[in-house]
Amino acid sequence: MGNCFQGMVISMFVRDRAFTFGHGEISNSVGVKASQPMDDVSPFLPSRSLSSKSRVSETFQSSPPLVRCVKSKPQSCQPTNTTSNLAISPSHPSETQTVTASKISGRSVKQSKPKHYVALFDYNARTEEETFLCRRDEVLLLADTDPDWWLVQNLSSGRKGYVPSSFVAKKGSVEAEEWFMPRLSRKDSERLLLLEGNAQGVFLVRESETSQGSLTLSVRDEERGLSGIMNTVKHYRIKHPDYRYYYITTKCSFSSLQELIQFYSIDSHGLCCKLTRACLCPPPITSDLSVKTKDHWEISKSSIVLIEKLGAGQFGEVWKGTWNGTTEVAVKTLKQGTMTKEDFLKEARIMRAAQHPKLVRLYAVCTEDPIYIVTELMCNGSLLQYLRDGPGKNLLINQLVDMMAQIANGMAYLEKEHYIHRDLAARNILVGENNCVKVADFGLARMVEDHYCTYMAQKSTKFPIKWTAPEAALMGRFTIKSDVWSFGIVIYELITLGQVPYPSMNNTETLHQVSTGYRMPRPVNCPQPIYDMLLRIWDSCPEKRPTFSSLFEFFEDYFVTSDANYKHANSALTACSACITTVNNNNNNNNNNNSLHHLSNLTPLDTTSSSSTTSINVDSTHSAVSKCCSGGLLLRDKLLRQSTQ
Repeated sequence: MGNCFQGMVISMFVRDRAFTFGHGEISNSVGVKASQPMDDVSPFLPSRSLSSKSRVSETFQSSPPLVRCVKSKPQSCQPTNTTSNLAISPSHPSETQTVTASKISGRSVKQSKPKHYVALFDYNARTEEETFLCRRDEVLLLADTDPDWWLVQNLSSGRKGYVPSSFVAKKGSVEAEEWFMPRLSRKDSERLLLLEGNAQGVFLVRESETSQGSLTLSVRDEERGLSGIMNTVKHYRIKHPDYRYYYITTKCSFSSLQELIQFYSIDSHGLCCKLTRACLCPPPITSDLSVKTKDHWEISKSSIVLIEKLGAGQFGEVWKGTWNGTTEVAVKTLKQGTMTKEDFLKEARIMRAAQHPKLVRLYAVCTEDPIYIVTELMCNGSLLQYLRDGPGKNLLINQLVDMMAQIANGMAYLEKEHYIHRDLAARNILVGENNCVKVADFGLARMVEDHYCTYMAQKSTKFPIKWTAPEAALMGRFTIKSDVWSFGIVIYELITLGQVPYPSMNNTETLHQVSTGYRMPRPVNCPQPIYDMLLRIWDSCPEKRPTFSSLFEFFEDYFVTSDANYKHANSALTACSACITTVNNNNNNNNNNNSLHHLSNLTPLDTTSSSSTTSINVDSTHSAVSKCCSGGLLLRDKLLRQSTQ
């Protein structure tokens, strides 16, 4: 199981495609924000509307070298001859030759003037219609009529063939730069930069979530505390007024992003550190097995080789296998008689239509008995076994909360598309490398017309009582809100590292107790704000339960203070609301002025004033805070430093 593609494990949107990566070991790490004030920000993408959860990609052309200095010595901002590992790619003149329509391997394509593109990643051809790519290979674009698969000619090998469109970018454009990841979210940028192997100064550029049309430079940094070196991420706003130049500080402006990056790669010039290298982005997940299966996803069973059995259940088995001898896949085999071919194809169509970075991708199906469902391979199996017997049993609270956010993200997509899952549980969540999790097993999924439409299950349908909302278990009425209830049980499984819910009850007792108002008590390691959210999730009235969209925002931003105020080159402590609650409770319950100290630069999640102050008891808070999260460790260090002043 260790042979799956490395790094393709935490999903995100980069370069208009779904990507995956992992946050690795971040038990002592937390994102720390820093940048400059946000005055005079003008959008550089006026025709696009960019929300914090939906970003678009733009191609920027390199401009002639220009550096403008304001209120500083001219020589401090002038370009130098110092060699940088981030050299600006020169623009390549467009080709003048024309290419007529052609047919490759039976696939008709309409071709036009070729353009020079650069390969962003290695790509191994999976079929005869495709061609190989090596990272930074130069290719000619011959046809781009298919949005997912482009016909190119590799100038290194001379071969023509199809490649995923997300694997190439126009030569000389900003999108061809390794550090440019426009659709990456702030949270995903922190996960990516905090991967093991990255060092201080590794960076990327993305679109801003909090200022429409602006860019953000995200940099990995290190901070020293009493508990050791803390890996952090700092964020700087890149402004682009009047579409003429770029700058982080008004003292120095540049005609292109490449020049700005090259400038800060020579010296920090007021940033937290000098930029050292671009953060490497993992290859994207292709939407199909190949260009050949894009329109024909019912494949021959002879193209599948089963290699290793990964698990078995009531309805079949799960295998690791290969397709066409080139691509590793997961294969779900169904026992004969489990379902009819018609019912199976209904399930397959649901999985095929539901494409999201946090949902397991369906590639193809085999309709001959025994039925095969071919999906992307998640190397670490089910979340339940990962928590009980795998590396998951050593996860810290910040990593568990990150998993909650990932699951809520996938379910928010199903909610938006009006699907209900009906079997959401840790056993049906799959884990990739570096704690990537994705929602799987759509065997009970149904499509509904709106959020309030109810699916009535057949009397013969079996479902897991301890994971099922009371209205669904008692009356067979399933809605997206019953999925929200099940998500609460998944949260319980995560917090307890795989314990069975309602451990002292059988199914009958559980159903009776829950229907009369019983709710599981707060687990020992569960922060109070998360338990408070669990009680909302388990509300007996389905309409009062939160949406998956709001749950995603809650867990995604759980360890983050307000994003509204970027500060120039200053570090702002970040701690989870549980730590802040601990501080506030200790402050309210202890009147010993000798042990109270002033804490600055920390804003609770529900406080908008950046000038608020908090007095705290260092001794009583130290232990509780230090056990919770990386942000709490930073908070603890600051308290200890203040206690000695």
